[in-house]
Amino acid sequence: MGYLEIVAGKVVSPTQGHMPQFLFGLDASKPSTPGVGDMYYATNTLKIYNCYVAGLWTLTSSPASERYSNHLGAVDNFTGVAASAGWSNTTDAANHEMDMASDALTTGYCRFTTKKMWSLGALSSPVICNFILQNIVPGTNAGYSGSKIGLSADFQTVLNNNTAAFSLSPGNVWQTYTIDNAGGQHFTTIDPQITNGDLCTIIGVSSYVIYLVNGVLVATHQLNLPTAPMFAGAGIAAEGAAFSVARTWSLDYFDVIVLK
Repeated sequence: MGYLEIVAGKVVSPTQGHMPQFLFGLDASKPSTPGVGDMYYATNTLKIYNCYVAGLWTLTSSPASERYSNHLGAVDNFTGVAASAGWSNTTDAANHEMDMASDALTTGYCRFTTKKMWSLGALSSPVICNFILQNIVPGTNAGYSGSKIGLSADFQTVLNNNTAAFSLSPGNVWQTYTIDNAGGQHFTTIDPQITNGDLCTIIGVSSYVIYLVNGVLVATHQLNLPTAPMFAGAGIAAEGAAFSVARTWSLDYFDVIVLK
């Protein structure tokens, strides 16, 4: 189990003297005695629990929360589907998988994005993004090309302002990125690297963004956080030069939850 102690956006109970915590881990690993204000994110079941009464967890089910998923039989959750000439993006028959492929001969982009943008808010209303990397052919290139999955204002470019995402860099190295409105960047190289079948998670609020792979914390960013609204999605882009070998991606069970 992991945790981050956050005060902003929460009220510390004067009777309990407890500092509310954001915790995460396996569903079965929830602490048995949570404190008022604690929130727990189960990385294997994608459930969210809140503690409103000392010692008791409540499974959060808010009608005001938003959920966008490509595995609930509604492909229109991802309406920002676009590709330049020679590139492609498709979904399988069951809407479980999002497939993207670059053109090895021309620069361009392909992307999937949700139909709405969000800004990172208080701890009580995080943006949580999950996806499974189903399969990837990383491709090669001579110029500045790459890919990103997560939250971003623009998936047509490799790295743009206002981004919180997993990025596959030009050297085919997985990194976690946050980029603010002025272009300031903060990144961490993931060790070990992401491989096919991994469950990747991004949890973002205004004061930090955390990145998990298979439920394990791989990075916490508190610098250069995005401040403007962002889409959730994925994209491949070749800006400086085309890929000399085409890059293909398959993402499964892309899921975005915004608590309110």
